[in-house]
Order: sequence, then C-alpha cells, then structure tokens
Amino acid sequence: MTNHYNPYQPPGSEQFVSTPTGDFDIGRAIREGFENTKRHAGVVIVAMLVGGFCSMLATVTVIGYFVVVPVLGWGIIRFLLNLHDGTPSVNDLFSGFSRYGAVLGRLLLIGLVLMVAGLVSESVVFFGQYLKSVPIQLLGWLIYLVAFVLVLGRLYFALFFAVDKDMAALEALSASWEATNGKGLKVAALLLVSGVFGLLGGLALCIGLLFTLPMSYAMFVSAYRQMVGGPPSPGAPAVYGGPRIQ
Repeated sequence: MTNHYNPYQPPGSEQFVSTPTGDFDIGRAIREGFENTKRHAGVVIVAMLVGGFCSMLATVTVIGYFVVVPVLGWGIIRFLLNLHDGTPSVNDLFSGFSRYGAVLGRLLLIGLVLMVAGLVSESVVFFGQYLKSVPIQLLGWLIYLVAFVLVLGRLYFALFFAVDKDMAALEALSASWEATNGKGLKVAALLLVSGVFGLLGGLALCIGLLFTLPMSYAMFVSAYRQMVGGPPSPGAPAVYGGPRIQ
C-alpha cells in the first residue's frame, strides 16, 4: 500500500523513492554560474590550476587516467557544488580519496554507461565512415543528435547525484533520468550555451578558460540545485519527498 510521506511519523525501515520534479531556468543558471565564479574567482583559479596539474600528471602515467583521474573528477564536482553553496575549498579536489574504492567504482561505472551510450548512438556514423557513405554518415549524425537530446544529455546530472546525494552509480543515473524528464531540450540548450562559453575562453589565448570553464560547469550546478534543492543536511538520507514504499 502506498501513501504520502508524513514528516511527523517516527523513522522506520521503509525505503523512499527519489522523485525530483523541479524545473530549471537557463537564464538563472547562466547568471548564478557567472556570479558564483566571479565571487570566488581566486580559489576557482587556484583549484583549476591544481586540479589540471594533478590530472595531467596522472594521465601521463596512463594507468593514473583510470585510477586517479575519476577520483579527482569526484573532487572537482564536490568543489563546484560547494562553489554554488558558498563554501569552496581547494581541499575539495581531494575529498574523494578518503573513500577511494567506492568513489572510483561509482565514477568508472557512470563513465562506462555514458561511453557505451555514446558509442551506440554514434554506431551509424561509424558504419557510414566504414562504407565511405556521406548519406549514411548524415543519417548517423541525425540519430546521434536525437540520442544526445533524448538520452545522453539527460544522464549528465548523474555525476552530481552521485557526489551530492551519495548515490550508487545506477541509482544516480536513474535519478538524473527522472529529474530531467521532459527537459531534454533544455538540457541540450544548456550544454550548447556552456560549450559556447568554453569556446570563448579558449579564444582568449586559453587564459579565459580559467574562468569560463568552471563557470560553464557552475551553470550546471545551478540547474541541478534548481531541480533538486539545496545540499542535504549532515546525516540526512537522500530523500526528495515522494511516495513511501511499504
């Protein structure tokens, strides 16, 4: 039997279904991304340099790309979340190493799912390239564009759910899918806008990337916070409010 969650009911052993239903405004995401990055510009630039240097060192070792970079990625997402919430610290970059095994497993699995989904959606493009057929390649790119809007973009927020709500990989992917239901075009538009800002930073002799790149990601954190709300209270379960399963 299913009923609505009663906030005054004593805690029990029931599980709760994540049902994020909030929307997000692209204009607000751009504005908050810019303001938050500007407000903490100093720590943002230092974090970019430190994170980039550590990622480069790890990538050079090849194996570090698989066993270090994902954990640094977790820390970067934690930094961006704290940037939005007003408490960024360079130490956030290394926060994932305190739970190394769990963090690495989650990020690798999410990355694998996204990679496989991308390869499947691009398979027709590859087939057209193999046959040297322009029409098939054009059809493949059309299929990829549709898949990007309807599927790939909607799974992007899984990274934020995994870090912010401490969700397992598949749970985070499911939460991202649910949160972006009916918002595929808006997510694709946000990805396009963030890409434009990144390009503008690159044109400024790449120096602008130290500001525009974190800003582009901060825009996604704003969209994420608009959809699912603020940071969870310490020790609180990852519950967004929804039907209780008995």
